[in-house]
Amino acid sequence: MPKKQIKQYETQFFDVVAEHGHYELQSESLYSRLFQTIKHHQLSPNGMALECGCGTGAFGRRFLTEFPDLTNIIGVDISERMIDVCRSQNISRYSPMLGDLEDSSLFTSNQFSLIICPFIIHHFPTIDHVTQNIGTWIKSGGLLILVEPNGSSPVSFMFKLARKLLEKLMGPKWIIDRGLATPNETDHSVTKYKDALKAIGLEVINIETLTLSQPISRPKSLIGIISLLKEKMVKVLDRILKGTHFAGSTVVIIAKKKC
Repeated sequence: MPKKQIKQYETQFFDVVAEHGHYELQSESLYSRLFQTIKHHQLSPNGMALECGCGTGAFGRRFLTEFPDLTNIIGVDISERMIDVCRSQNISRYSPMLGDLEDSSLFTSNQFSLIICPFIIHHFPTIDHVTQNIGTWIKSGGLLILVEPNGSSPVSFMFKLARKLLEKLMGPKWIIDRGLATPNETDHSVTKYKDALKAIGLEVINIETLTLSQPISRPKSLIGIISLLKEKMVKVLDRILKGTHFAGSTVVIIAKKKC
């Protein structure tokens, strides 16, 4: 049976993130590139949308600005403190709510014309429960936008092994308290995402792997030093593996549910 997410790890980690304000981590170049790709494929998101693992609503807020035909977005997150921060943003046409993406009763069938998954699916050890729910909640012809760490990257694989070793030596609480990760985190491969989306009736329109420099809020902290080292290693390998799914620290997938 597929392994489920340990919820307390996620709530502990993201409650701390919300408390310290380290949650607007993506560069504007990522949003710009994502929107260019969506428009390049002549896609026009509209209707009701869902932002999975919404945090502060950073992705959803930009989607509402970029695509005015979206009527509203429901943002769901497992961290109550993150939801509080999101509510404090007072985003027009945005409704944040507390919830668990592995709970199939969270939403109804065919509820959303767009589902956004911004750096959330890797917080699940296996993605089967979440993708099955997404396949149920999304309408026929609806769009899925998935942005995740690239689990096919050799650098990603190496750093995850190092993190697992630290977790075994120091315990889960140690890596959570230092903002390194949650023990649930698993960087899934590009092939895994493709297979999972095909299994729920979604047709992949575009897959792109890329590396974009992200702002590092605490460069002298442990997580900051690790992030800088990982970024440098990824850039070196990108030159060697250019043109393959093994290059790039991030994978962006756009898929459409078959009618």
